[in-house]
Amino acid sequence: MDRTHRSRGSPMTMCATIAKHPSECSTFTVTVLFVTVEADAWFLDEFQASLTSVSEATLRAYRSDIDQFVGWVARQDIESPDDVSRTTLRRYIAAMTTRNLARRTIARKASALRRYFSWLVRSGHLTADPSAGLSAPGSSGRLPRVLRDEELIQVLDNPPGTTANDPPAIRSRDDAVLELLYGSGLRVSEVCGLRPEDLDLA
Repeated sequence: MDRTHRSRGSPMTMCATIAKHPSECSTFTVTVLFVTVEADAWFLDEFQASLTSVSEATLRAYRSDIDQFVGWVARQDIESPDDVSRTTLRRYIAAMTTRNLARRTIARKASALRRYFSWLVRSGHLTADPSAGLSAPGSSGRLPRVLRDEELIQVLDNPPGTTANDPPAIRSRDDAVLELLYGSGLRVSEVCGLRPEDLDLA
């Protein structure tokens, strides 16, 4: 399968016919600009496969964010991660702010870029990380509501969904998960992605 799109060159002009009425037609002209994106040069599938500890929604969002970035830099004649500089990333963040995107959306895209370039370095595809320290406009989102004391006691001591017939091992597991969620601030998807080797008892 050829994964290389048409290279950028002279705009191609296309003509189409719109039938406004069975006896009346008009034509219009559309200008299309093709951009080259060599997917293999960006290791996109490898990066996506590395995202094993995130939820499906986060995985799709990260892949979409990186795809959009690759499309944007391709229009700047940047053909691989080696050609991306810190200035490139800062210009991309600035370009997103001019599109009136929500601050939270821009922050997520910046996070995706940091994770992507960090992975490229760890995987040996890059020698230096241009996204190190990359920041985005602060989010103005609302802070999560804090549980009241009685709500916290209810969740930890008598969590919803538990029954008297639950085996002790199941109850101990659920208690550990709830304590971890409350004490660490981890997301549910992050807790679900934990593995035994992630545990450090030292």
